[in-house]
Amino acid sequence: MRMTPAVVVSLLASVAVAAPLLPGTSLENPALGTATPDFTNALPANYANYVLVTTLVSPYVGAFAGSVTTNVWRDPIGSGGDDTLTFEYIFTNTTVGSPQDIVRATIGDPTFPWLGYAIDAGADGSGTSTPAFGSITWSDGDPNFILRDPTFSGEGLTIQWMDGVFNGTVIRNPSNVSARVWFDTNATAYQPTNVGIQDTGLVASASGYAPKAASNEVIPEPGTLALLGLGLAAIARRRRKS
Repeated sequence: MRMTPAVVVSLLASVAVAAPLLPGTSLENPALGTATPDFTNALPANYANYVLVTTLVSPYVGAFAGSVTTNVWRDPIGSGGDDTLTFEYIFTNTTVGSPQDIVRATIGDPTFPWLGYAIDAGADGSGTSTPAFGSITWSDGDPNFILRDPTFSGEGLTIQWMDGVFNGTVIRNPSNVSARVWFDTNATAYQPTNVGIQDTGLVASASGYAPKAASNEVIPEPGTLALLGLGLAAIARRRRKS
């Protein structure tokens, strides 16, 4: 991601079909019923130059069978990039028996690995997900319910792909596969993190990769961002009164 590091609390959304997000674009949290995001629905053109750093395939432990695959890509300086990382996730559901739908994936709780990084999100057109509620499927590359969870929800700052009450779609057993979901970031290092898989009352967990602060990166602490938010709110109140 070719942009300077920034504190970005809302998820950044792309308005192009095959290109990364323009820096500075922001979007309200779709989980709050505000704006419907418009995400990239094809792999960014600059993926052609990316180098695969590592791949992790982690089986679910818990109520679901299947796995999440994490691919970490680097935008190499030698090819005109800026050495930043893109995190790509692919979810499967191979649960045997009555239909068990994966309706939510949470990446990063409770360690806040996405805190303080700028993010572009999107998905390609692959996958074999099953429609739910008469809606579109995950596999069509329209991840309307990818969001960056706000800290006031009680779950910390995570990346989520949500469904269910948000009228999304599901990964239904026994052999559904999600689209390739990516998060293009301005991070330059990565670390293991928790991945939560959930349906109503059914939970599983796995491992994945997410951003990690490199030695030359300064990432604000959650308390610092909270104070920053209070300060911005106070400024806004003063402006309204003036």
